Amino acid sequence: MNSAPFYNQANSNWTLKAFVFSLAGTLSAALTGLVLGLLGSTAPLQMRVAVASLLTLSGVVVGLLSLTLPRFTPLQCDRETPQKWLFRGPIVWALWNGASLGFGATSRLGFWVWYVVPIGSFLVGHPFIGALFYGMYGLVRCASVWARLVGPLRRVPSHEIDLWLLQRNEFAKKAAATYLIFLSLAIAVSVGL
Repeated sequence: MNSAPFYNQANSNWTLKAFVFSLAGTLSAALTGLVLGLLGSTAPLQMRVAVASLLTLSGVVVGLLSLTLPRFTPLQCDRETPQKWLFRGPIVWALWNGASLGFGATSRLGFWVWYVVPIGSFLVGHPFIGALFYGMYGLVRCASVWARLVGPLRRVPSHEIDLWLLQRNEFAKKAAATYLIFLSLAIAVSVGL
């Protein structure tokens, strides 16, 4: 994510941009989860249970591999959001970029756990739970811009926030791998295995 539009000190409406970005990401993710949950509700329970079984096994194996292999990176659309969005103004950029990152599939993914999100939203077979499930992903991913507020508390200058966060990338990968294991098991329980 190109963070320059947020961390530019000359911009006086940083909080508005951060709010629009976070809200757009959360809403696009929730809407995607709602649609997937609705589609899942039309699928036979036996099929959802079978897929959940495979997902649980795959999630646990991939989570364990992610914990033990340092370069076990996810399959993904490895690209940034379009730079031309920056030229539409900071609020429009925040809206489009947030929506794209909340959806997730069209941008770079840092963790395998993302694959559980759309599949899990489908498998639970309920629009509200799918929206909640995927919406939480969008919220967590797009609320990261608020880390700028944590920087001063940690005595990190605002222009070094990106570096400060990147230095914690290994911790984030291990946390996401652990989360993947538990999330995979939770989906198995929620689908009814």
